[in-house]
Amino acid sequence: KYVIWYLTYHYETSKIMGYDAIFVHMVENYYMTKEAYWVNEKVLENITKRAMSLKPVLIGKKVSNLIMPDSSGRRMYSLYDIKAKYIILYFWDPDCGHCRTQTPALGKFYDENKSKGVEVFAININNSRAKEWMKSVKTYNLKFINVWDPQNQTNFRKTFDVFSSPVLFVLDSDFKIIGKKLSVEQLPNFIDRQTEYENKEKQK
Repeated sequence: KYVIWYLTYHYETSKIMGYDAIFVHMVENYYMTKEAYWVNEKVLENITKRAMSLKPVLIGKKVSNLIMPDSSGRRMYSLYDIKAKYIILYFWDPDCGHCRTQTPALGKFYDENKSKGVEVFAININNSRAKEWMKSVKTYNLKFINVWDPQNQTNFRKTFDVFSSPVLFVLDSDFKIIGKKLSVEQLPNFIDRQTEYENKEKQK
C-alpha cells in the first residue's frame, strides 16, 4: 500500500518534465484495475479523472488540432497548418501577472529564433478580456500567431489540461509534445539541446 501510494503521489506532484507519465501508468495499472483495492470510490474517481486528463498531453503524444480565429474574427488559423521545426503552443491570460513577464519574453524569443524554424501558436484563454488581450498583443509587439476561442468550440481547457496560466508546450513538426512545464527562459537551452540530440540521431 505504502509503495503504491508513495509512487503515485510522488510522480503526480513532481516538477520534473515527463514524470507525469509514471503517475498515469500507476493509475492505469493499479487503481483502474482494482489492484489498489483499499482505495474508496471517491478517491478512485478523482485520481482516475486526473490521470485521464493528463494522458493526452504526455511527452510523445500528438496533440489535437486547434482551429481558432484571430482578434478580428475574420481569419482562422489551424495549428496543423503550421510548417515549423518547433512549435510553441502557448496558453495565456492578459490579466495574469506571470503572463505579463513571460509573454513579452516569448515575443523576444520568437523574434530571435523564428529563422531557426520556431513558430508560436498563442491562445488567449480569457474570453471576457478581448480589449486587454488586443492591447497586450500590440504593446508587447507579438508577431506570432495570436488567436482565441470566444465560444469555447475547441474545449481546449479540458483537452490540454489548461486550468492555470501560462501553460506552454513545445511540439515537433509532427505536432508531438517534446517539452512542457517550461518557462520562456528555459526555451533557448531546451531548443539547442533538442536540436543537438536530433542531429546526433540523424548521424547514427
